[in-house]
Amino acid sequence: MRIGRVLRNGWSLLRTRLLLGGILYAASAALAFLFGSLAWSWLERSLDSSLPSRTLLTDLDANVVVDLLVHHGESLRMLLGQGILVLIAGLLISVWTQAAVAISFTSDATVGESLRLARSRLGTFGLLWLLNVSVTALALAALGLILYLATKTSLVLFNERIGNLLWGTALLLGGCLVLVSSAIHEQARIHSAATDREAVQAWNWALRFTTVKTPLPMLIALGAMGVQALSYGIYWAGSELFVVTNSTTLGLSLIWGQLWLMVRIVLRLWSAAAAAALQSAEEDVSLGSAGERAEEAAALTGVAAE
Repeated sequence: MRIGRVLRNGWSLLRTRLLLGGILYAASAALAFLFGSLAWSWLERSLDSSLPSRTLLTDLDANVVVDLLVHHGESLRMLLGQGILVLIAGLLISVWTQAAVAISFTSDATVGESLRLARSRLGTFGLLWLLNVSVTALALAALGLILYLATKTSLVLFNERIGNLLWGTALLLGGCLVLVSSAIHEQARIHSAATDREAVQAWNWALRFTTVKTPLPMLIALGAMGVQALSYGIYWAGSELFVVTNSTTLGLSLIWGQLWLMVRIVLRLWSAAAAAALQSAEEDVSLGSAGERAEEAAALTGVAAE
């Protein structure tokens, strides 16, 4: 199956699930607003609503920041603790919504049904995320250890060109590891959602599918990373036009940031939809029916109520 057809099929699938984009956007915006409110509330209390607290947003004074760190360290640690709690909540919401995306793209279940089913399978998708992060971290750590040992050899210490070559090779290999990891994780989520397999089984299947059967999952992941990087470059270039000096430029800057967030969400959903379309075509996976999913969700809801 060609990559162009996969992307077209993924886009067709995405157009029927645009409500998912709104849910992902609302979740991201709510978490960002919550942490921003906590940070601003702390800043107001620390500076007693003085002038610096009102001007710090538009004129970042390093002296004020140092003063906050030195004289308000205890309350700052409390803020960091609250931030960690928000981060954990954000991680759980991210796993839940990504599970809902995978379920929605592998069945004809409604968005509401997908969210309910994703909640019941939160443990599986959380374990998938943890497994992927652990394997990627171990692989990158092993690569870093090899690089560290190599840079300590006399050949590298006295030859700058070889040292630069080693660093370049390590960065390239690290990028490839992240690419492969991303592709495997995407396919594992889709496979687990379509077949109800547990995390380890789905990850092992995705490993074989991605590295042995077809290179298309890695092409999808590479394209997604490239387009995301391009979108960030456009966002960064555009943000230079909105130097915050007053409420108008602040509002324009916020709107520009929200537009970029929406584009990133659409690109992310397109990547997931393309992965689901590829897997469905290559494996002829039974994607289930909305009726079956609805019955399962109703049964789970009834058990919980009892």
